Amino acid sequence: MAAGLLADRYDALVPDKPERYVTDRAGVFGPGQAEALNAKLEQFERDTSNQVLVWVDQKLPEGFTLEDFTVRAAQKWGAGQKKLDNGAILFVFIGDRKARIEVGYGLEGALPALSRGRLSRRDRQGG
Repeated sequence: MAAGLLADRYDALVPDKPERYVTDRAGVFGPGQAEALNAKLEQFERDTSNQVLVWVDQKLPEGFTLEDFTVRAAQKWGAGQKKLDNGAILFVFIGDRKARIEVGYGLEGALPALSRGRLSRRDRQGG
């Protein structure tokens, strides 16, 4: 029971699904860049029905591992169409030098595990 309460507490710390495709809480995008990427991702979803979100923040929320935060956020946000599970979310934490992509089952063929693995290995190597 205590584990369930702890899980609920952490779930409550995960932000609500962003209203836009690109969320830049670290200020890495220049003027107009986030808007341009947002427009491209919006058009991509119209063209393909696949939804890609980008979440950039300075640091992971306190108490979370990279995997725990990204999996919880992906589950809470439900990117893509529910029936197709065709969403992907790129998470980047600038100050922590960490990044991860969460991919719905419906997109796994379109975004090969090899590409995701390369990102993860590079992340573990610190650069």
